[in-house]
Amino acid sequence: MPDQMFQTSLQNNQCRALLTVDCFERTWRRLAAHTLVLGLVAGICFSGGRRAMAQERPNFGPNVFIFDPSMSNSAIQSKLTSLSQEAQFSTNRYAAMFMPGTYDVQSQVGYYESVTGLGESPSSVTINGSVTSSNIDEFGGLTTIFWRSMENLTENSPSTLFWGVSQGTSLRRMQINSALQLTNSACNFSSGGFISDSIVTGNVNSCSQQQWFTRNSKIGSWSGSNWNMVFSGVEGAPFPNYPSNAYTVLPTTPVSREKPFLYVDERRRFRVFVPTMQENSSGVTWSRGLGRGYSLSIDDFLIALPTTPLTEINQALAQGKNLILTPGVYKLTGSINVTNPNTVVLGMGYATLVPQTGTAAIKVSDVDGVRIASVLIDAGPVNSPVLVQIGNADGSRRPHRSNPTSLNDVFFRVGGGTPGTATTTLEIDSNDVILDNIWAWRADHGNGVGFTVNVADHGVVVNGDDVTALGLFVEHYEKEQVLWNGERGATIFYQSELPYDPPNQSAWMDNGANGYPSYVVSPTVAHHAAYGFGVYSFFNQNVNIIEDSAIMVPNTPDVTVTHAVSVFITGSGSITHTVDDAGGSVMNGNQTNFLPFYQGVPCTFDCPIAPNSPRNLKAFVASPNQVNLFWSPSFRPGVRYSVFRSLASGFVPSSSNLVYSGIIGTSFEDNQVNPGANYFYVVEAVSDMGISDVSNEASVSIPSTGGVVSQSVLQISAGGGASGSWVADEDFTGGTATSTGDTINTSLVPNPAPQSVYQANRFGPMTYTIPGLIPNGKYIVNLHFAETFWTAPGQRQFNVLINGKEVLRNFDIFAYAGAKDVAFVESLAAIADKSGIITIQFTVGAADNPQINGIEIGLPCKRNCPVAPTAPKGLSAAETSMNQINLSWTASATSGVVYNVFRSQEAGFAATAANELASGIAGTRYSPMRLYWLFGHQCESCHDLQ
Repeated sequence: MPDQMFQTSLQNNQCRALLTVDCFERTWRRLAAHTLVLGLVAGICFSGGRRAMAQERPNFGPNVFIFDPSMSNSAIQSKLTSLSQEAQFSTNRYAAMFMPGTYDVQSQVGYYESVTGLGESPSSVTINGSVTSSNIDEFGGLTTIFWRSMENLTENSPSTLFWGVSQGTSLRRMQINSALQLTNSACNFSSGGFISDSIVTGNVNSCSQQQWFTRNSKIGSWSGSNWNMVFSGVEGAPFPNYPSNAYTVLPTTPVSREKPFLYVDERRRFRVFVPTMQENSSGVTWSRGLGRGYSLSIDDFLIALPTTPLTEINQALAQGKNLILTPGVYKLTGSINVTNPNTVVLGMGYATLVPQTGTAAIKVSDVDGVRIASVLIDAGPVNSPVLVQIGNADGSRRPHRSNPTSLNDVFFRVGGGTPGTATTTLEIDSNDVILDNIWAWRADHGNGVGFTVNVADHGVVVNGDDVTALGLFVEHYEKEQVLWNGERGATIFYQSELPYDPPNQSAWMDNGANGYPSYVVSPTVAHHAAYGFGVYSFFNQNVNIIEDSAIMVPNTPDVTVTHAVSVFITGSGSITHTVDDAGGSVMNGNQTNFLPFYQGVPCTFDCPIAPNSPRNLKAFVASPNQVNLFWSPSFRPGVRYSVFRSLASGFVPSSSNLVYSGIIGTSFEDNQVNPGANYFYVVEAVSDMGISDVSNEASVSIPSTGGVVSQSVLQISAGGGASGSWVADEDFTGGTATSTGDTINTSLVPNPAPQSVYQANRFGPMTYTIPGLIPNGKYIVNLHFAETFWTAPGQRQFNVLINGKEVLRNFDIFAYAGAKDVAFVESLAAIADKSGIITIQFTVGAADNPQINGIEIGLPCKRNCPVAPTAPKGLSAAETSMNQINLSWTASATSGVVYNVFRSQEAGFAATAANELASGIAGTRYSPMRLYWLFGHQCESCHDLQ
């Protein structure tokens, strides 16, 4: 009997994984029955399990294409290519979905196409190749590359992945194992865009993007800044220094909810995962699988086609069903009515709703937890007072803080796709609503376009309290584009273009004021927060149209605007002020005006307080390429940390020395360090209230992996000719040779190569394959460098790999040498492969091209090796006058040495050419022939006036 009970328990566990509660309840009711009965019950359960595994795919209609790994890559690629060919205002809609597995395909993503993985996490679907968006539009740019998305995939692009898009797009729940460029390879002008819940392992380059919003993600690094780049809850966000760069960085997102998505479970059953709300969050949600939320069976949904009657849709919703809108255009004779809490309305492939009789497309009652996602809504031929209504316009509003309604990737058009008009496209009459990636567009081109043709007053009207907008794009509406009447609202990222087409100034007046402000907070509102705003003008009617203020807010202490820019793109006319009466004019000849902060009345009570600084920062060498940091926390809510690193002590944190930001814990592994270097670190705490003072400074010295060469085997003058024992350039592929006539300072190198070696170099991605060595033999590789082009740190950063292993990352010749035209040697250990070959690769890093001047291969010294001289002792500085300090020291115990003198205003500095005062001194005294202004009695406190 115990064996029978154990067997039944196993069978029950299998049922539990495969079927419903009823299955294993039946099993346990029969637990005491005869063995034969138990076997029959187990058979029933397994039969159900097999049915679940073989579940037929739901009928998603003719415009959904589901790929699986059994299909040929060529067939998949052919289909993807055909889907990507639609025109900007096509009426075709497509969803391309990948079952879990690995695919080798390359394709563009076209208009009205969503590409999604059907796994429980992005790692379940891997694309080896690139599914990308990099085609230009009919205007020769990327500014109309709208309405396309990718979600829930891993992309292993062989090089940089290009995602050249503008509004109405999204990258969600993505793992991109490469660099990402938010344009095409030509960096054509673009106007995007949105990323959330994604990891990009490499650098993200915004290139020509006007603006971009990145939320709750993790990136390797970021480059590029034009008008308005906003980061909220992003690990690895760049260093903000507004307006020197246009970065707005919030360490956490105050409230958010990710988009529901379709997936298949381990039994290949289709389900919808519904994420729950997050507060004060950062990073991705899927580090442990699906993430926080709950899963719904596909049976809980009505799957609608464009031909499904509206009455059937509304009847299903009233009965408690959720709704999936498959790809296509839905011509509605009335509203889709959502009346039950926690209803999910999920579009596929840019399902488009077009009301035909002047109604709203969607109306949502004032209930908890409704999710509307991935739909495109067009105004129809009869004017709609509102296209989407959330809550009751005339009724009371209840709080929904613990379970708000959310809209993800909801896009609106008035004209362009089809002629139509609407007074307001989105009206929020419910509290606590979350708006996540909303684009409301009164069309400036396409079908039915003109100032008196596609008439629309407002893009978004917010009447509810505690509403949060995360990524709000609203363009070309004819009155207030956003009108915010609710209390305690917040918008993180706003992009707006004013209407292009007012025919004259009198046609576009706001109660005597010139033009309508794009974003208006009502005068009665006491609390509102705005972060990262951009309002642009392009009046194209050849008349002088003026807008007095781009943004209008009440003057009260708790209404603030952090980082706002007004931009004159081209055309005629001007914007006089950025916020209220603050900020200068933009017009022809003065394109931008950046306003770092606006608060009409200064705060005097309960004002924001920046976090206190982290303490007890300590640094430890973990390996030649890793330093581990630990610190004590800053005791403030919502704090994240930024780590800064320099080769010099006493440095000031800046964008040039930021290592990483958005760190949640109190430790960090810096794996971008190089052997043979001294590093200095500080940490800052960051919250929405501000930035702390820096921590204490911690330092480490990483030993070199190389050493003393007993016998040189080969010395190559990279990019140059032979000189003494150095042979002319050989054994290379790639790169370009060049040279300079400048004299190279070799004082930092104990045994320098000839001048000609440092004056010549090879630059660009390249590989040296050096044969003829002892198989598996141990060698020293000395890489000789001199920066002969760039004049500041950070301008050239590259990587070096020896036999496929990265040994130098983002190596910066100038930073290590301390100046231009200064020689520096990096000594590294290497082992030849079994064929007696050492391969040295130079690859592009964070900036510009790799460069090498000389390569020296030698045998490591094992006995009677030369040793470095002992350090001089007893250095003292004596003030002899207001203009001179004399130095003296006790000689090194090593004979035959000369001395170099270095000076800095900071204690603990590293000796580089930048602070070298003199070299080749034979004695133990030095009297500098320079003038000083003496501030104290230590040399670090002296200013050089020369």
